[in-house]
Amino acid sequence: MKTKLQLPLVGLFAIAGKTTAQVDAGATMQTKNLYYNLKEVAWDTRGVLFGQQFYNSFSMVGGNHENESVSDFKDVTGDHPAVLGQDFQFYISKTATARRRHKEAALYTYNNGGVVTFDFHMFSKYHTSTSFVTGTGDQFLMYNIGQNIDTYGEVTWFKGQLDQAISVMNELKIPVVFRLLHEMNGAWFWWGNQAAGGSSSYKKMYQLAVNYIKARTNYAIFAWSPNYPFNSGTYPGTSYYPGNQYVDVVGLDMYDINTNNGQPFSTMVNELTALSDFAWSNNKVPVFAEVGNRVNSPDDYAYWWYNLEDYMQGGARSYKVAWMLTWVNQGWDGPAYAPYVAYSGSSAGAKQALIAFKNKSTVLTLSDASSRNMYNSSYKSSMGAINDNSIVVNIKDETGISIYPNPVVNEYFNINLGKFSGSAVDITVTNTEDQQIISKQKVSGTPTIKVSVAGLSRGVYIVSIKGDNINETQKLLVE
Repeated sequence: MKTKLQLPLVGLFAIAGKTTAQVDAGATMQTKNLYYNLKEVAWDTRGVLFGQQFYNSFSMVGGNHENESVSDFKDVTGDHPAVLGQDFQFYISKTATARRRHKEAALYTYNNGGVVTFDFHMFSKYHTSTSFVTGTGDQFLMYNIGQNIDTYGEVTWFKGQLDQAISVMNELKIPVVFRLLHEMNGAWFWWGNQAAGGSSSYKKMYQLAVNYIKARTNYAIFAWSPNYPFNSGTYPGTSYYPGNQYVDVVGLDMYDINTNNGQPFSTMVNELTALSDFAWSNNKVPVFAEVGNRVNSPDDYAYWWYNLEDYMQGGARSYKVAWMLTWVNQGWDGPAYAPYVAYSGSSAGAKQALIAFKNKSTVLTLSDASSRNMYNSSYKSSMGAINDNSIVVNIKDETGISIYPNPVVNEYFNINLGKFSGSAVDITVTNTEDQQIISKQKVSGTPTIKVSVAGLSRGVYIVSIKGDNINETQKLLVE
């Protein structure tokens, strides 16, 4: 049994009075709890949750498989990774069988106390790939979406893509860390740095996406994760940061560390330090969003994971991340890049090294995540505790209260009071920072109330309706 280390915050992190924050004030209680528990892991422990993409549906032995209780990592170490990475594209573009398989894998991780995070390798409107392709509409796709220019149906298309991801979250009904439009400072994705408008267009598109998603689901924690370099070089990730009101989790993707194709461990320590400092300054959860050795197999560099974690723990603040996640053990990058972790067919030395990595007190696997109660309100993060007053309770099914049109496209919306028709109610509209925008008090004698939103900017607002036996709170999207 591993003993998890709990150490007090020191140096830069001995700052008191940090306020809590979460992008979606209307998220479910479990989603809020997961967010704050991830903060605790990052800031108040030496522990780092270990994760892997598709760990319990793709394996080196057996390929794509149906048994979500099986993983290469568990075959060697006796326990699964604590974090499961998935991709909305694998629910959208694959077969119904694949969608079911991935859904069962996600629910397995959640039901066993693990964390589920999704990226979205969204295919371009103009071709069936995520790549930026010169000579297609990719050049202006991100720009037009960010500017809300729908002349060529690009905004409509983008929202349709998001609708499919939203449908997956609402089908799963579990908290999901959504790593939206990742590695934007690289030159490979259609939302990357080759597209017109650069960081300005990216930020506007990301903001539009967050507003759209959080108005339609209550299960999302929003993660933003650039590729290396995080805060230096020609395309530093931080220049693409969309703003604190749109981000819960900040991450870094960095591969092939200490190989002939990557940076030394010391550079990784500097990058993770910059990441954790940025996260602390902006009240976010830092994560090592993607990491792995694509150059050497575990047989050739058995202690790569063990050494990487040693360097992380050796830095002053480089271990202050909630998780580190590696990529797929089968079928993504091809045989030259697999496996990322040792499996049942690996050498005895590779297996021994992975077991040694897993047994480090600072490496947290699925059983550790379960024992931490990641979805319960047991956190003690120095970042602060949850504000229960921010919980949105939607009792529409019981009361019949409805808001329409939603999203609002003109200058007003209506509230139908359902079975409380004619009741006296107080109505307030606030933004997600709990700042009161509109107040209409003591409205009575009518089944439908008309509320003006003239002058409000695009975004998500919270509508509160209170009266005798009424305490209704719903989201409103202003477009």
